[in-house]
Amino acid sequence: MLILWDVDDVLNQLMKEWLKSWHQQEGAGGSHVSFDQLTENPPYNQVGISLQDYHRSLDKFRNSLAARDLIPNEQVLQWFNQYGRDHVHIALTARPVLTMPNQAAWIYDHFGQWIQSVVAVAPARKQLDNQHHVAFQTKASYAEWLGKPSVLIDDNQENITSVEGICRFALLFPQPWNASAQGIDEALSELTEYLAQ
Repeated sequence: MLILWDVDDVLNQLMKEWLKSWHQQEGAGGSHVSFDQLTENPPYNQVGISLQDYHRSLDKFRNSLAARDLIPNEQVLQWFNQYGRDHVHIALTARPVLTMPNQAAWIYDHFGQWIQSVVAVAPARKQLDNQHHVAFQTKASYAEWLGKPSVLIDDNQENITSVEGICRFALLFPQPWNASAQGIDEALSELTEYLAQ
């Protein structure tokens, strides 16, 4: 089976690490919402900044050495070690192109024995650098273009909903800001059970 993997907050804990970095930079002056308290993504309202400042800070972090050194999600890595060779995997991310080199290198470092294709679709932003053409505006448009039976794993409910009728199976990866009632192990077990059918 072809599996399309979101990267940030699925293969890694980017938001958790960005939030730690944000709190360190802001010190006592910023909002100290914890990762587990996040109910929105993007969380700019909860953090107390504008959406534009959030995007600027997030992209700066995405291009940092700290992001390059993110630890992979241990449970997902264990899943790949056990089942990864049985399927074809594509990393499907929604990021500005300028942040892709760091992420692609990270993917190849940690998941390269399973994931050899990294695809970026346009991030959900009103204003973005127009210097780079992005062939696909959404993950659903990419999945549809592929035209192959596939599975999507993503932490964004909109992405999961958008692939109904396109992907054979879509799994909402548990994060504090989404409605998944599962733990990570339960979600991965559901994926394994589906793939075994």
